[in-house]
Amino acid sequence: VGGSQKSEYGDLGTFDIAWNINEGNKIAAFAYYMDDGENYNGLASNDSLGLVTTSFDNTDRVKVYWVGLSGEMEVGNFFGNATGAYQGGTADSNEVGDGDADIKAWMAHAELGINIDKAYFKVGGLYMSGDDKADDEVENFFGIDTDNTMIGSVALFEFWDPTGDYAFYGPQLGRAGARHLYAHVGYEINDKTDVRLGGLWYNADEKVDGERNLGYEINGEVNYKITRNLSAGLAAGYLIGDDAWDSLAADGEGDDLWKVISMFRYKF
Repeated sequence: VGGSQKSEYGDLGTFDIAWNINEGNKIAAFAYYMDDGENYNGLASNDSLGLVTTSFDNTDRVKVYWVGLSGEMEVGNFFGNATGAYQGGTADSNEVGDGDADIKAWMAHAELGINIDKAYFKVGGLYMSGDDKADDEVENFFGIDTDNTMIGSVALFEFWDPTGDYAFYGPQLGRAGARHLYAHVGYEINDKTDVRLGGLWYNADEKVDGERNLGYEINGEVNYKITRNLSAGLAAGYLIGDDAWDSLAADGEGDDLWKVISMFRYKF
């Protein structure tokens, strides 16, 4: 990527391989590499790389890779999926006085559920390593191209946000990482309409002022298929903040958060 200006624009390489064992059951492996070239990283590095001392010149360089495994399974009425990934690389600065850092982080997600007629119930968990030390190692996992629908959050992560930025660059996670648990129940009312109710328990991987518990979210959604290619959805969520949520607030008193979101989706 970048042609003659490769040193400015950087490189991106991907590798994916999957084995379909049988219908509903498969195993996959993946590897991604990114070199963002020599460019101004400043705020982006501070947001996504955690406690790294980065320069504000045009010669910063981040080289990062992800390797991992994923799988899906269906056995009778039971279904599940899991993903694990390691993130490595380096964050380099050529400006005198600023530090380089090694990137060493982990991510894991697992989910198990059961289908009962037109209903389903599932539970799952998401782990992303955090970093609370100002040293030469970046230990907090930062997103690749993560699907925000993964844990079904509305109030905290706004799972219909197509950019992914809402979940991974907001103050809710940042350097602190994640230890989240969730449970959802859904029901297909008819061929055009389905509903879901969910509950989530948010925890940081690293303590925020001595606390990990960010809070609890309850939410729900309804989806309606208007035509073959057009659908609409409405979702609402309420977050009850706990001690770590309060610690993130400037005044030490984090407000509870509620949100209503809607969407129209057209599939070509």
